Amino acid sequence: MGKLSLLNFRKATQIILIFTLLAVFMPPVNMVKASSVDKASLSAPFCQCVVYIKNKFKLSGSAGQAKNMGPFLQSRGFVKLTVPRPGEVIIMQPGFHVKDSAGHVAIIQTVTTVWVNGVESWKIQVRGANQPGSRWTESNCNNVSYWSFTSPKTDKRATYYGKK
Repeated sequence: MGKLSLLNFRKATQIILIFTLLAVFMPPVNMVKASSVDKASLSAPFCQCVVYIKNKFKLSGSAGQAKNMGPFLQSRGFVKLTVPRPGEVIIMQPGFHVKDSAGHVAIIQTVTTVWVNGVESWKIQVRGANQPGSRWTESNCNNVSYWSFTSPKTDKRATYYGKK
């Protein structure tokens, strides 16, 4: 055997020895059977924001684009609010932190008052689908995330809806 072949043979022998020792001395790993939630997570589809809201609140019917969801929500027992509240729905018009011409809709998680350059503003965190943030599966949507933004309280490009 040449010098190079002998080195390759020794490395291969060491690798086999390491794997053999690991197999013999490593404690067994408990195999956990996937729960029905895990299986649902694997099969949940990518959702648009409107679909997530409909799934989350168990709403049916055609809702149209996010920016036009107000009448749809009102016809299903929601009322228009004057201020954002946790647990309620926010409808964002195009240009209000979203570039999409369809707008965006999500559920408000937290709301705080902040001052930005002398302007009283809302700092809002929302939970929704098809938006920035680390994603997880919820309400049969595999792309749900938290997203935060700040906006002047006088900005009328967002509307808020809550259950009666």
